[in-house]
Amino acid sequence: MTDRKNGIQVTALLSVLHMAVDFLCGAALYAGAAAGRVSMPDFLLYNFCAFALQMPFGVLIDAMTSQNEKPDLPGRIAVAAGVVLTVAGVFAGPLVLGLGNALFHVGGGVLTIRQDDHCGFKGRALGVFVAPGAIGLAAGTLLGQMQAERMYVLAVTVVSALLCVLLFRTKEAAERQEMKLPDKSVLPGALILSLVVVIRSMAGLAMKFSWKSGVLMIMLSAVAAAGGKAAGGFLAAKLNMRRAAVLSLLLAAECFYESSAAAAGLLGLFLFNMSMPMTLYGLKRRMPSMPGFAFGILTFALFIGYLLACIPALSAVDSSLMGIIASLLSMAMLAVVLREE
Repeated sequence: MTDRKNGIQVTALLSVLHMAVDFLCGAALYAGAAAGRVSMPDFLLYNFCAFALQMPFGVLIDAMTSQNEKPDLPGRIAVAAGVVLTVAGVFAGPLVLGLGNALFHVGGGVLTIRQDDHCGFKGRALGVFVAPGAIGLAAGTLLGQMQAERMYVLAVTVVSALLCVLLFRTKEAAERQEMKLPDKSVLPGALILSLVVVIRSMAGLAMKFSWKSGVLMIMLSAVAAAGGKAAGGFLAAKLNMRRAAVLSLLLAAECFYESSAAAAGLLGLFLFNMSMPMTLYGLKRRMPSMPGFAFGILTFALFIGYLLACIPALSAVDSSLMGIIASLLSMAMLAVVLREE
């Protein structure tokens, strides 16, 4: 019971920190854009650093974790360094901001995976950890666009520092594994899971619903996406990942068919995002001694999805149709790759 309580505390601290880090990133980038300081190349640089660099950072954390007498220490240092660099990046610019984001996310991801394994959460903690980022990013983006972000930065920084101190006071997940490179048999499953993430990232960014305007609907969309990510881990633990993926994505496709209505569209976003912790947990199980590498592979897939979403031709595709196709394609691929889960 003590271990599970500690695991819940670690996950909760990291989840709130995730919201804070993404809030700062959204506020800084969009305030800079509104003021003319941040251009499209700056956004590209930020996204490359924030997502693509998590893979090499993850491998480094995995190597340090396998050799450290306190195996959670490398992840905790990455989280703290990520928070510091993110705060600095608010003033220093997109490069530092992206590096901070990458270090925080992969460090937090490794810590969450270790606690998830140690406590037998079966992927539940992963969904809870990744979920709040969408809310923080949406809130930060809105405030940044209104040039109202600076009044909140100090408060978020103080809260983040306090949470980092509390994180270092939690107990470690005791297990330490020797790092072993995954063999070739992992490659097909890793590729399919990565493609699912590319599709989800591209479709999530490219879908533009007419009702998704104004502060209320933008925030409700973020809450729907976050709620889906959190709920997906619990559903997968209850039903098994294959059944949960098929059920959630089939229902998502049906909701997107009626997504011209806000209620159906929001439910579609909720269901569509439920597969997120399933893809992460599915890949992590294929390379159990390299959670940072697994996390980094899928964040690199997010970056590829971001690049594809920038293709101008996608703006001509009906968002409802895009949601239906993305849901059904993802469902088919996950039904194949998760058949043994």
